[in-house]
Amino acid sequence: MSNHQHEDREAAEKAFLDSLNALQERLQLVEDQKAASAREAERQAIKTAQEEKATFTLHDLEEAVADIDEFFKELHKPEAED
Repeated sequence: MSNHQHEDREAAEKAFLDSLNALQERLQLVEDQKAASAREAERQAIKTAQEEKATFTLHDLEEAVADIDEFFKELHKPEAED
């Protein structure tokens, strides 16, 4: 193999490896961005769930009181005679 061919091969090898490294870095960047995006989406979902869980209206409270009242009425209801 001539010296010129050897230099061409080395240059091609270097260019290939540089390109491969650039691709690997790009893929890692994309993967890191996806992971960060997924973590942020999960944090947002948890925050939303916590806010929804902690939030109730006066109507919700009135319904709960009515349910409890109904429960106690049923609990203390005299049994029907057979």
